[in-house]
Amino acid sequence: MGADGGHLSVTLEGLVREYERDFIGALIFTEAVRAMRAVSKKRDPRVYGGGAANWADALDDAVQGFVERRLIAERQLDWVLREAASLSEFRALMVEQARRYLAKVRERTIVDQLLKRAAKIIEGAPATFEVCERRRSAVERFALAPVSVPLRDASPRELADGIRAAAAFPVTFGRGGERRAPSVYASGVLTALLVRVCEVLPCTVRRRDLHDIFTSVLTDWVVGDLEYIEAAMSIESQEPDPEVFARARHACSEFVRAQPEQDLHLLGMTLAGRTGSEIAKALGVSRQTVITRRGKLTDGLGAQLDGEAEQFVRCFFDEVALVMATRGIA
Repeated sequence: MGADGGHLSVTLEGLVREYERDFIGALIFTEAVRAMRAVSKKRDPRVYGGGAANWADALDDAVQGFVERRLIAERQLDWVLREAASLSEFRALMVEQARRYLAKVRERTIVDQLLKRAAKIIEGAPATFEVCERRRSAVERFALAPVSVPLRDASPRELADGIRAAAAFPVTFGRGGERRAPSVYASGVLTALLVRVCEVLPCTVRRRDLHDIFTSVLTDWVVGDLEYIEAAMSIESQEPDPEVFARARHACSEFVRAQPEQDLHLLGMTLAGRTGSEIAKALGVSRQTVITRRGKLTDGLGAQLDGEAEQFVRCFFDEVALVMATRGIA
């Protein structure tokens, strides 16, 4: 099946009949293509694909993965058809499913990179961390040096404490290459996060624990990403020019000063990886209100950074994250 939309007459009733007869046929596959095209208007599918050479091939790969993994394996097509009361609702739900599929793919890439960076930090700081177990020469289990905790796995309750501790650290707008995942945490922040997780867990920390912690903390951040995060992802790491840094710092100060206090809390909690539901509860508003206001913040950020050089954008976002953290807004 190729990723071209086709021109088929579609009704919700027709989709249901095809589903009951063929599970996924031409009509439903065409709707999957439509949903992925809608999502890909703002997200280059090459970023999420398996190394496709061009946009069209990457889109085709993304559609195939979306159908096979999200709609079939995770049975989300069942849910969409059960919930949709009209064709427009079906299409809206399919777009949301496509967005979440791409976010999950992106999340896996981000978490894998964080695990690699964490291993390098642990290996490179023997005075701080001690490797307690290796698997195929890689770090499998570690603790603060010298080891004073038992060599055992964390319980679900203990792991939840580790997740809460990690969620307090500010997520920054990382600097991966165009096809790579963002760094998410500055190096110093990631080191401090690893130390804090070791302090909170009353046992050694496994690579699997870190995977679960990063996944839990970052899921809502990736799925509900601010549009400018994607722009920041493509910025190459380099030391900022002092004049650029000073101008970005001033722009950040002006931006923060212009925002209502509640919106700053919303932004701070978003940067800290809090879920939309958690933010809504903390602010005493609905989740839809959080989404709407976060969208307005994104528009404001976009307007302020429009036309600026990439180095300025990187400095600006780093300063915003730092201000949120130092003011305790999370």
